[in-house]
Amino acid sequence: MNLQSLVSDVKTRVDQLTAQGQDVVKALPDTLKQANEILVQGVQTLVKTETATAKDIYASAKAGFDKAKVDGIKAVVSNPVGYLPTSDKFISAFNETVSLVSKTGDDLYQTFKSSLAPAASEVEKEVTAAAKKAVKKVKKTAASAKKTAAKAV
Repeated sequence: MNLQSLVSDVKTRVDQLTAQGQDVVKALPDTLKQANEILVQGVQTLVKTETATAKDIYASAKAGFDKAKVDGIKAVVSNPVGYLPTSDKFISAFNETVSLVSKTGDDLYQTFKSSLAPAASEVEKEVTAAAKKAVKKVKKTAASAKKTAAKAV
């Protein structure tokens, strides 16, 4: 009889977890749609920013080259760094890229967390409750086995 009740408890818990898993699956398409929108927006923003930065760096490099042609070789040799685009442009482009990628990643994380957290917390509660119940049963059975063994000796 104990085995049957244990199998019944396990079956009930599995059915509950299956239902909760289905809730997660139901929430998933909307979550993926939101995540796709965030990702597309992030990539578009990144492309626009990088394109503008590349155009700016190209214009600065072209201006430096044109200036070098006008100034001559002696001037370029005496101060070659003066004809290059400033490093600030590269650093700001890198920082903007890191910022945009981080923001997009954070937005994606928050989207998944907010959409899937309710179902996941329910599953976690069920698993925790089931584990506690199983531990109690094991302790009770162990204590009963000890008593029976002590009586037998």
